[in-house]
Amino acid sequence: MAINLHFSSRCNSLEEPSNNDESNSNTSNTYLPDLSNSIHLLPCFIDYNGEAAVEKYFHKYISVTKNSNSQIEYTGTFRGYPLKGGLASSPEGFSFALMKDLNGSGDIESRTLKECERFDKFTCWNVSDSPTSRDSLFKALKWVDIAKIIHED
Repeated sequence: MAINLHFSSRCNSLEEPSNNDESNSNTSNTYLPDLSNSIHLLPCFIDYNGEAAVEKYFHKYISVTKNSNSQIEYTGTFRGYPLKGGLASSPEGFSFALMKDLNGSGDIESRTLKECERFDKFTCWNVSDSPTSRDSLFKALKWVDIAKIIHED
């Protein structure tokens, strides 16, 4: 399973809409997310490694709403495919790391990896359906909490 993370210049978490604004209380409001320094996990493989105009062609077309459970949902498109997204957070006491293959060989056994950035949230995207706790990524993240409980003294 390949995990393809797309990021802009730095790996900061997304800013969620403020709960202080009374206009945010219903599900039909749309918010403008700050995606200038965010990481995205897209449900596709892009055979390209280099600069991309993400802010121009992806970020500015993302809308943010609250669903009936007051959870934040992201909606966007990529190459005409509808995307639904949600935030994935690292388990308590852990963080994610963006790694770079210094050898560039692609051979798993001979890789030399260097940590480029650390982050604690990213946006996970699915085609058509919003990410849920039943998705394999969220199940894997939940396993860290389960493993802690199993191995407690």
